[in-house]
Amino acid sequence: MEAVVALAIIGLFAVALLSATGAQLRTASKANVLLQARSLAEDRITSLRLLDYDALRDLPDSLGDGRFPPPFDDFTWTAAVEEMDDEYDLFGAQVVVAGRGESFPLRTLLHSPRPVLGTTDGAVGGGGQRGGVQFPGGPTFGRRGAPGQRGTLDLGQRGNRGGPGTRGGRRGGDQAPVPLTDALRDGSSGGGSP
Repeated sequence: MEAVVALAIIGLFAVALLSATGAQLRTASKANVLLQARSLAEDRITSLRLLDYDALRDLPDSLGDGRFPPPFDDFTWTAAVEEMDDEYDLFGAQVVVAGRGESFPLRTLLHSPRPVLGTTDGAVGGGGQRGGVQFPGGPTFGRRGAPGQRGTLDLGQRGNRGGPGTRGGRRGGDQAPVPLTDALRDGSSGGGSP
């Protein structure tokens, strides 16, 4: 009789141990699948971060959904991007990666500024920007000019607004700004007025 009771106790203990071991194996397998899914979702979010404003507003079909290449070909993704209400240039992005019986959603916010439109009257730079560097008796180098034109060399007089280290609004000189790379290539030395 004692042997039967001992076998019953060992049997109950063995069943509980096997059940716990099986649950642990299932959890480890699920964790492995979700870890892969998370890495793949982060990859898709990174591809969305590279898009400009217009592409985020109208997401290309190739980034909307698809299947990953081997060895992850049993995973698929779906991406959605929407403009946030009452927020300037802010988008909400969600990527859902599904595969091997699991689904992993990843959400984030993306900021992509609208394209800045240039002026139509041919004006360049100016606007009272601060932070330019002026060398005595030499040209004035500004940190930036108009959108899309960086590194201009001011060969004319400075504008009517601004003090030391600034660039004025309108240019007072007859000469137009020369892109810095052109001035250096041509050997021009600016004799801009301080």
